[in-house]
Amino acid sequence: MSRKPPTRSLSRRSFLAGTATGAAAGVATGTAIGQEFVSLGSLDDLPPNWWETDFTPTDPVEPVDPVNPVDPGCNPCPPQTGGGDDDPFGETPGIAVRRNVFSLAADGPEMASMRRGIEVMRARADDDPTSWNYQARIHGIVRGGGLPPFGAPWGTCRHVSDDFLSWHRLYVHFFERILRQASGDPSFALPYWDYSVPGQNSLPPAFRQQFGNALFEARRNPGINGGQAINPIVASAATALQTLRFARPFFSAALENQPHNVIHVEIGGAMADPATAGEDPIFWLHHANIDRLWSRWIAQGNGRSNPTTNAFLNTPFSFVDETGQFVTARGADALDPQNQLGYRYDDEPAAPPGIDPGIAFMVASAGLSAPQALFARAGTETGAVPALRVAETMLAEGGRVRLGGGKAALKLKPAPIPVPVFDSLESGGIQPLASFAVDPMAPFRSDMVSDEPVLLQLEDIDFEAPPGIWYALYVNLPEGAAPDPRGPYFAGIFAPFAQNMSDEPSTFDITGLLNRQIEAGLFDGGEIGVDFVPNRDAGTAPAVDIGNVRIVRP
Repeated sequence: MSRKPPTRSLSRRSFLAGTATGAAAGVATGTAIGQEFVSLGSLDDLPPNWWETDFTPTDPVEPVDPVNPVDPGCNPCPPQTGGGDDDPFGETPGIAVRRNVFSLAADGPEMASMRRGIEVMRARADDDPTSWNYQARIHGIVRGGGLPPFGAPWGTCRHVSDDFLSWHRLYVHFFERILRQASGDPSFALPYWDYSVPGQNSLPPAFRQQFGNALFEARRNPGINGGQAINPIVASAATALQTLRFARPFFSAALENQPHNVIHVEIGGAMADPATAGEDPIFWLHHANIDRLWSRWIAQGNGRSNPTTNAFLNTPFSFVDETGQFVTARGADALDPQNQLGYRYDDEPAAPPGIDPGIAFMVASAGLSAPQALFARAGTETGAVPALRVAETMLAEGGRVRLGGGKAALKLKPAPIPVPVFDSLESGGIQPLASFAVDPMAPFRSDMVSDEPVLLQLEDIDFEAPPGIWYALYVNLPEGAAPDPRGPYFAGIFAPFAQNMSDEPSTFDITGLLNRQIEAGLFDGGEIGVDFVPNRDAGTAPAVDIGNVRIVRP
């Protein structure tokens, strides 16, 4: 990491709209290690109108012994931790431990330090790089204001990109250092909020008290500030954690889709828009949790690893440290939080043995993968396709759709000849495969190890402002049937947040979904229906335009 002095310039509280700059993230290379699948088993206990159901949270766990500040005797100091029963490694001097906020008392010393640090940061001038508003503007620039200070790294957040996790890890890290210094508590570490846990899926109590509380944000959805529970399935990261590869459209994209985007929308207000999300104190606990889930994903093993591309490791990002100095950091600086950044989480999990449980949801008799099926029907020996790489296969296309506050639907027409173009690795050239009769469902099938996912892609997404609602996606939902996430048609959740900041599509792995529909006789290879069902009636919600909806094999 490198530092340079900040350039200070007078600014206003509200600033001009901006778009996050982006560098194209490379796609991780390597041997294919298996297919990723979506597990829907946990949806069985949900009522049909699951997104409208209130949950009564259980009492939070008892707080652990507070971490007591120590006389630092140094300036600046590394953070200290007192260990504790939730610390499997015991005392680890110099390593900050980010703890579950529900293990901390709402009026305890940790939350008091956070309140005090926020108050100090808010009292600083907007052109101070360590002020609350300056730090929030690094994530996004408020629409309709003035220009940022010269050289300020405002509006530089990475979304819809493989840099999403590394950029936010570094952003939260440097913010935490600023907040620690502002709080005057050298032991302070940001807590995280694991909203997927029943009983912990409502806004932490410390953030709900309205008066005299720096953690309160009035713009949130009223129900959230009132303690309304977030459905654990909406907040679940199970789909992302089951993936085996990092690069989009796998872990990085799946985690950004859910729970990241969904939680931003559920909380609402400032949090529902990238331009203002950093103004809500709960933003930092949300992103600490997203960061924790990245660590948990790696810890599961089974071949999971971070990208090794030059773009991922060496794209430079600009932040500010606790001294007000500009700092340049890269993805390579964010791969090992404990040894590189000086923190860890209180629930470091052991890597489970064996294969991902999501694979159990594949249909054993799903048949041959698409290239194998095509070659089998061409008289070529099954399995004799390792020397071919699929450039792309477009399976079905539906065109444009505009989403608003009500349900929207469209039909995707199968490609006339869903035959892929193969890059012959032996001859070195791209050669089209000759046309022949194909089972109309063959292109939509996949076996357990083919590494050929079937993806639902939402392309060219555009909106002026996030609408503040999310949409449940259903594939092949029969006409007149009630949307039911317990059934065989539920494909995932699309939560508009920052997708308009990138040309990358939003993707949903529907491999297992289509396999199960084929096995059950619910899909015959004809037109494919896609339904968008909003989580609530919002007739005046801003429009979200999707330029094309396709089903593809990447």
